[in-house]
Amino acid sequence: MENTQKKDLLFSAHISFEWIFRFKEENFPLKNELLEYERMKGGPIINAGLLVSFAYLVLVFAKESDLINDSDIIENLTINDFEIVLDEKGSSNDKSKFLTRLRNAISHANVEIKDKNIILKDRIPNKDFDFEVRIKTKDFGNFMNSVLFNWNESEKIKQINSLRLTD
Repeated sequence: MENTQKKDLLFSAHISFEWIFRFKEENFPLKNELLEYERMKGGPIINAGLLVSFAYLVLVFAKESDLINDSDIIENLTINDFEIVLDEKGSSNDKSKFLTRLRNAISHANVEIKDKNIILKDRIPNKDFDFEVRIKTKDFGNFMNSVLFNWNESEKIKQINSLRLTD
């Protein structure tokens, strides 16, 4: 798959994600139908599973596809909404290391959903966990939107877009 196709995959997911987030706005066209769907299914459409899936696309797929470098997204990124439960290596003092720990937690399925929180853990293989953070589900959604917004503003995506225009 070419980088432009990978970028299209990432952004099409973001468009869907953004659309889902907007459905609770007052004038959203399908608001009543979606609220009824939530009621029938007994759970919210915007949920931890959706957010973790989106985080996989943005943090793991995009990084492994060489679409995102941490330097592209950390400049204005805040991690203040994360509760640092365990951080033996001081990863929360460096945004790039912090993103690596989140990426590892997601890619190795070290994610727990508890109440309205997402808990992410990381460790060296065959060792005890040495990193654990907790964040409210809604704050994690806002964090992931910030990551994607920063990436969209980065030089790397501008270069990919300029290549695409000449195809």
